[in-house]
Amino acid sequence: MNHIKSNPNLQLISKIDLSNAQLSALPRFVFEAKNVEVLVLDGNNISELPRDIDQLHQLKRIYWRNNNLDKSKVKLPRLEGIEKLDLSNNNLNKLPKVHRMNGIKELVLSRNEFEKIPLWGLWRMKELHELELSQNPLRLDKRWYWLIKDLKVLKINKCELASIHPSLYKMMELQELQIQVNKLKTIPSGISNLQKLTKFSLYKNNVDQLPSDIFDLNNLEVIDLYYNQLEKIPPEIGRLKNLHILYLSFNNLYDIPAEIGELKELEELYIHHNRISELPQEISNLEKLKVLHFQNNYVPQFPKQILNMRSLRDLDISDTDIREIPSEIKQLDLSTFYWRNLAIDIQKRDQIETKEALGVLADKGTNVVPSLQLLGITDE
Repeated sequence: MNHIKSNPNLQLISKIDLSNAQLSALPRFVFEAKNVEVLVLDGNNISELPRDIDQLHQLKRIYWRNNNLDKSKVKLPRLEGIEKLDLSNNNLNKLPKVHRMNGIKELVLSRNEFEKIPLWGLWRMKELHELELSQNPLRLDKRWYWLIKDLKVLKINKCELASIHPSLYKMMELQELQIQVNKLKTIPSGISNLQKLTKFSLYKNNVDQLPSDIFDLNNLEVIDLYYNQLEKIPPEIGRLKNLHILYLSFNNLYDIPAEIGELKELEELYIHHNRISELPQEISNLEKLKVLHFQNNYVPQFPKQILNMRSLRDLDISDTDIREIPSEIKQLDLSTFYWRNLAIDIQKRDQIETKEALGVLADKGTNVVPSLQLLGITDE
């Protein structure tokens, strides 16, 4: 019998990418790559992972996207050590027996045909911490979400969701919840059950009012409310003592409550593209604030309370009605200052570069500004 010698170089490979190779099965050389950690099978017609794949003891991540899979076709062996499985862009409406791959921590099921979260199948995956079901025709009705109570990250973006049921809040180990680019108008109360939540994103929905108990999320560090229909932020926002980043841009806000100044850990505040005409004096209490963007608002004069923000590094006040900048701004250690379509270096104010969009400060600008008056910076 003729024996084909194995290629010793295969032992050095940590990633094998077989994307768009018109394959219906794994080629034999894959099983000789004993140290492979990442296997990419995208864009083929592979419906089975053979039992021999259990020889690849270092394999940790499998990307099996766009293979025309449906539940009846998928065949999976028992595997140990797989940390991530990505089955995006297939035809799945039920969960294959992925629990046979013991140890999966991250499961991606985006762009399939799931109408509900496959709770019973996921319940068997004891190590699962992160689940993505974005771009599926999901309905979040009343369900036994406690079955996946150990889940830490849930991403359900672009699912055309018009509502969510408060039973979703049974997943009390959640640390990150993304419900981006959906059609939600309201968020049911009860979200305060998610006491371990640190990141919450409602980016690009139609929410016009926040549930009052959202301000009881004591561990919340990041909240993203970009592109909604909010007209008011309640004063209770001051209760989010651990908030680091607050995204409120592209809403219909007329003002910011004075209680914003109670967010002592806040480092980034984005309130641009609203209808705000003034900032509260208490905003100067944000001693750790590094980024403040409030461009595209109706602020008529430079808010001098900003001058007390000694940690501020990035300030954008472009597209407002502000016409003059006080000379005291030179006391701030700004690395980026954007005003009237100019990115201005406060430390090297004879060097500027005109920009049409947000930009980082130019260190090598060539346009010389002969006086501070032309910048509107006055000694008052």
